[in-house]
Parts: sequence; structure tokens; C-alpha cells
Amino acid sequence: MKDAITQTVKLICSALRNLSLYPPSHPAISQPVQKSHESIVSLFKHRDPLVLGIIDDVLLFDEIPFYETDTVWKELYTRLKEHRIESISFSGGRR
Repeated sequence: MKDAITQTVKLICSALRNLSLYPPSHPAISQPVQKSHESIVSLFKHRDPLVLGIIDDVLLFDEIPFYETDTVWKELYTRLKEHRIESISFSGGRR
């Protein structure tokens, strides 16, 4: 599960990184966004909802820490902090 979550966060980071380089409809953005969505949907098989957030200055996705000092996660961490977003919850709609 940790590998799947790590891959999902990498895909989200890739889409965010490319936003500053390409227009929203460019494949360099749309493909990582689509793959992120697919990856999140597959994670719902194991847990629903999934939460991405920052606790004590550490980026967490489904309780797995991603330290902002790692350049891969830094942009996502920075964007969340800049917009004062403490958490994002993803739900597959199951109850």
C-alpha cells in the first residue's frame, strides 16, 4: 500500500510541477492528472476516504509521511502551506 500511495503522490507532484510550464490542456498536465485520478481510485479498494494533509509541518497521505525536505514533495507541501490548506479528503463515495 505504501508504494501505491508514494506513486500517487509522485503523480500529483508531477502535475503540479508541470502547471508552471504548460497550459492546462497540455498532455504533460492532463496525463499526470488522469493517472493521479486512476491511482487514487485504485487506493479506494483499501481505504475510503483518503486524506492528504500537513500535520506538524509534515506532509501526510493516508498516514504515510512525506518530508518536505525531499524535493519531490516540496512543491506540494509548499502549495498547500501557501494556500493554508491543512487537508484534502478524497472519497470514493462508499459509506
